[in-house]
Amino acid sequence: MRKVELIPDNFEVHCDATRIHHPTDENAQQRYRAIHYTVSLNSQRAALPEFAMFGGMRCEIQIQTILNHAWAETSHDILYKPPAITGFGSKAMQSIEDRMVRIMDDYLLPAGYEFQKVQHDFDRLMQGKILLDRDALNALATTLPQLVRRPREGKQRDHRQRTNHDGPAWDRHHGGRNLRVAARKADLARA
Repeated sequence: MRKVELIPDNFEVHCDATRIHHPTDENAQQRYRAIHYTVSLNSQRAALPEFAMFGGMRCEIQIQTILNHAWAETSHDILYKPPAITGFGSKAMQSIEDRMVRIMDDYLLPAGYEFQKVQHDFDRLMQGKILLDRDALNALATTLPQLVRRPREGKQRDHRQRTNHDGPAWDRHHGGRNLRVAARKADLARA
């Protein structure tokens, strides 16, 4: 299945005019985060009669999270276009600006990361549920006994007793296998 890229699949993106906004030294660490795509209709869309009048026009599409949008809407008149306050109220205004920065840094960014983790965990849960809904457990139960070899009675011996396990051939064969098994277990533990 092909991943759908909503903006590039439907518009011509003008990279020279597209901007990624995030805190940098150049913008005095402003907390505004967004991607501003400058686009025009792609040829398929511009050919449609209902969009013909927009052919050749450019517009901007702003992409940001819901949390960032709430912060940006609140801070627009406070931080982006602040009133000129001198004398009385200037310290209070600075306090408000500092509080807006703390809200983003201490609450909204961590909440955004937590929402991403919740969405990721939910997606993984649903993928696992799909497997279980396909009767994967029964398939494993019927296949597993065939995959596991049981040692015959009387043949259970420590393999190190019957071979020289200190040589390079042992290390190449068994050491490599043990590393692969350990790596596989580590991957499963992380998943």
